[in-house]
Amino acid sequence: PILQELVDNIVVVSESAIEAAVYTLMSRQKTVTEGAGAVPLAALSTYPELAKGKIALVLSGGNIDMMSMTSVVQRELVRTKRLVRIRVMIPDVPGALSGISRRLGELDSNIVEIDHRRIFGGSYLGSLNIEFVLSLCGEEQADLVLQGLRDSGYDATLQEV
Repeated sequence: PILQELVDNIVVVSESAIEAAVYTLMSRQKTVTEGAGAVPLAALSTYPELAKGKIALVLSGGNIDMMSMTSVVQRELVRTKRLVRIRVMIPDVPGALSGISRRLGELDSNIVEIDHRRIFGGSYLGSLNIEFVLSLCGEEQADLVLQGLRDSGYDATLQEV
């Protein structure tokens, strides 16, 4: 009975919406909150129709450890395709790795990590799979890089998380 008298509405938000809200607060507002403290922003982001007139969001709780904060940042970079993993099959010949690396540079992508699998990569005889973790500007650039590699004759696929 008390809640019915005092509360107009209750909404439920997903863990991923809370994670995105924590990241948004860090990256745009330079504000650190724990997950529970970012729920008001997560709710408003999930249900924008609630934003009628002036809105005040109460952000509370900065009790988030560095490993959780690091995980939030990394997962959001992956979700927004600012950090992607691309698998490319290349010929197993001298210079092939430098050729694909050069092409990635021409496509304005920054190589963060390379996983070079000659034996256990599921490739065919005479070829090998290379996985690149790339730092990009977002989904549009990820699409351009993938298409640019394919246009250059590479068998490239985006590896979903």
